[in-house]
Amino acid sequence: MTDWSELNASTVSALAKANEAGEGFSIVWPNVLWTARQFWIAQSENSEDRRIETWHHVVMSAGNFKRPGGTQISLLRLPRTGELDLEQLVHPDSCVVYTKNGTLMLRRDDLDTWIRLTEQVSGLSVATTTTLLSALWPGHHVIADLLDVSVAMALNMDEAIKRSWIRLDAASPTPMGWETYAWFRSMVLAKSIDLSSRELAIRPVDVERALYTLGQRANDAKHGENLSWNAYSELVETMIHAI
Repeated sequence: MTDWSELNASTVSALAKANEAGEGFSIVWPNVLWTARQFWIAQSENSEDRRIETWHHVVMSAGNFKRPGGTQISLLRLPRTGELDLEQLVHPDSCVVYTKNGTLMLRRDDLDTWIRLTEQVSGLSVATTTTLLSALWPGHHVIADLLDVSVAMALNMDEAIKRSWIRLDAASPTPMGWETYAWFRSMVLAKSIDLSSRELAIRPVDVERALYTLGQRANDAKHGENLSWNAYSELVETMIHAI
């Protein structure tokens, strides 16, 4: 059975690069990051209307990114931003956002505020909220969904079983709650640090996209079959060794 250690730097780089070929990540995601940048710029402006407007835009952009089944609206490729890398921007660790309950102080590392955001903005699931957090704080949060979290669990079966999330011989669905995300986030951030070197930087987004790509390939290979977690883990192993 394969494990987390087999996800090395070359494998992550190859999988992340393969994912960049799709419009969803090469066009739609940079636009989400761009709307997040406009939101942060508006934080220093003396205009609440502008802050509300840019918050609305980043929420809707994140929601578009998470539209299911390849139905994302993909209009224009983001214009060149010179040397600016939107994934590398550093932002304050908190911000005021707007919900149906009024304002909310959203904090980068405060789980309670993530939960409150999900509760106070209609239509925000855990997966979409992680996308929004990833746009606001790239490098500190990662996009979580059924594909990448499933692969992470398949590569960390002992931990997932210990936490009673899955059973080896069962075809149970992947849990997608905040406890799962907190674990997933810590695993991806740690893997990014572990794989990065002076010569090659492996960003958290690279690790997440690698897991997502593996999830896509495994999903295609299942042909709709409902596999046990043991069988799914073996399938992911096959995918990794084929790279």
